[in-house]
Amino acid sequence: MSSALFFILLSKKSNFAKCSFISMIGCSSEKTVEENKTKEEQQVQSKIENKAKYDIDKIIVPVQTEWTNDLKVYRDFNIAVIKEMAQSNNIPVELREFPTFDDVIIALKRGDVDVVPGIDNLVETDLTKTYTYFTGAIYLPNGEEFVPKKSYAMAVRKKDTELLKFFNDTILKFKETGKLEKIQQEYLGDRN
Repeated sequence: MSSALFFILLSKKSNFAKCSFISMIGCSSEKTVEENKTKEEQQVQSKIENKAKYDIDKIIVPVQTEWTNDLKVYRDFNIAVIKEMAQSNNIPVELREFPTFDDVIIALKRGDVDVVPGIDNLVETDLTKTYTYFTGAIYLPNGEEFVPKKSYAMAVRKKDTELLKFFNDTILKFKETGKLEKIQQEYLGDRN
C-alpha cells in the first residue's frame, strides 16, 4: 500500500488518525502548534512578569560557618526561607561563607552580601529590617530552650529599597499561603 493511499484511508476514518499520520511525517496540526506556542508564550510572560516585578538579578546570602552544631538547623531554615522566596520569583541565590556573625554584618554593610536572616535586634543605622518571618524560641535538640521566644526578621541595607520590598512582599505572601509554616515544619519540626 502506498503512502498516499494509506493517508487517504486514515483521513476517511477520523481526524485524529489524520493528525497522527501528519505528525509522523514531520508536520503537525495547527491546533498542536498553537497550543505549544501559547504555553511557551505563557512561560516567557510569567518569567518577564516576575523579573519585571523586582529588579533583582541575584541574591547573595551569607552562611555563617561558626555555629553550634546543635543549632545549625536554624541556619539551614533561614537559608531555605530565602531560597524559596527567590525561587518563587525566578531569582538566583548565591551562598557565601563567613566565619562569624560580625563578619556577616560587615559583609552586608560593604555590599558583599544582600541580606542577613535571623535578626532580632538591629542597632546599625545604615541597615533596616524586613517584616517578621519567624517568631519562636530557639531549642536545643533535647528540647531545652536556648533562646527565649523572639521575633526574627532579615536585615538589608536601607538603600536597597527594591530588595526590602521583595522580601516584605514575599514574607506576606508566604504567610498568607502557609508556605512559611510549611518550611518551619520541614526544618524545625518539634523545635518551633
